[in-house]
Amino acid sequence: MFSALTFTAIVAARQSGAAPADVGLMMAISGAGGLLGALAAPRLQQRSPAAVVLAMFWVAAAAIPAMAVHPTAWAIGPLLAAAFFLAPAANAILFTYQMTITPDHLQGRVISSLALIGSAVTPVGPLASGLILDRWGVTAALLSIASVMAVVALGATLSRTIRHLPPLAEAEAVAAR
Repeated sequence: MFSALTFTAIVAARQSGAAPADVGLMMAISGAGGLLGALAAPRLQQRSPAAVVLAMFWVAAAAIPAMAVHPTAWAIGPLLAAAFFLAPAANAILFTYQMTITPDHLQGRVISSLALIGSAVTPVGPLASGLILDRWGVTAALLSIASVMAVVALGATLSRTIRHLPPLAEAEAVAAR
């Protein structure tokens, strides 16, 4: 979803009249959100892992339709930054948890499988977004991405596994054994 979102944000900004430099600044602002999130990740990881992961999905689900209201580079940049801020901490939490529940002899296979699946589905988002952009425009594309993100956020919220993620220190201790 994030690759579709990035692609759609660039198209939205350009269609709203943003110059290439404005689009570059928009992407720099969004990247700063992820970078600041990476710097804050150690502190965020000490909080409730479930809250961090769920907040990442719900913040993104809320930020994306806000982009559709005023799809300009100046509005989209900070909203993308907000959507990307919690991603580093959530990724670290989920990766640590995955490592704790995977037996040592399967670690390589699981990581390879996850990388393969992630790489295989990554092009689907921009393709689907491009088709929606072409047929129905920026607002429809952003609202489509927001809808999928809301479904993912709802699924994560209803997931017993996500809701009961152990504290990161506990997961790391289990992984060390």
